[in-house]
Amino acid sequence: MTEAYLAADNVAVLSDYVCYYHIKREDASNAGFQRFDPVGYFKNLREALDVVEKYTEPGAARDKIFRRWLRVEMMERLGGGRLLKAPDDYRRELLKEIRGVMTERFGPGVAAGLGPRLRVVAALAAADRYDDLVDLAEWEASLKPKAVPGEIEWRDGKLLVHYQAEFVIDGKPAIFPAEGAPAPKHPEPKTLAEATHMLTADATHVFKKATADLVVRERTSAASHFQPVQISHETVADGDGVRLVLHATATIDPATAAGGSR
Repeated sequence: MTEAYLAADNVAVLSDYVCYYHIKREDASNAGFQRFDPVGYFKNLREALDVVEKYTEPGAARDKIFRRWLRVEMMERLGGGRLLKAPDDYRRELLKEIRGVMTERFGPGVAAGLGPRLRVVAALAAADRYDDLVDLAEWEASLKPKAVPGEIEWRDGKLLVHYQAEFVIDGKPAIFPAEGAPAPKHPEPKTLAEATHMLTADATHVFKKATADLVVRERTSAASHFQPVQISHETVADGDGVRLVLHATATIDPATAAGGSR
């Protein structure tokens, strides 16, 4: 697939509506989350990188293609619950193999294009800071979004659902720095506290872009459909920091809620 994609003059997608199908297994498993042999897996991944290097020149285009593998196949495996569920020896082997690919094949432009959280994870991985990676994953796992429903009303034949959302830690509202700052492109956090401050300050910085979706699910097929939502943003002072609260109103039109259908 990689070779075909890079050799093509153009790529066309034939579809009549946007969709993505998931198959729910009876045991709720997911092949993408299964444990694998890191040595063999990243040996195969290097073969895919060979194909990219064959068909591209060093630079932004190659970095962008490599970034997909860095993000999905490497950094996402080193963060949050996915890392914490694995035993210690497996985590260490995983980090060793991922770090090997990063140092052998990726220039600084690859990680620089990741989102803020994964840029920090990449910096810790590149520096072989295993303990800090685990500590960051534990902090990340403690930070959860919470949505609270409000008034629900019919208006002009449409259902309006009002709700608000924010992040919580151990059930209490998460407090973010009052002054936001973008996370650096090449972070080098010296401590876990410095890493988490980078991420929370970045959250304050980009808060006005935050959204909270509302999805309706069809009972028999489990097909899910995103609904139009209007968002407003509120920064609430709390001690030395702020809470970042989203206020949302979703409009569900029974005539069009199922991807444009009834």
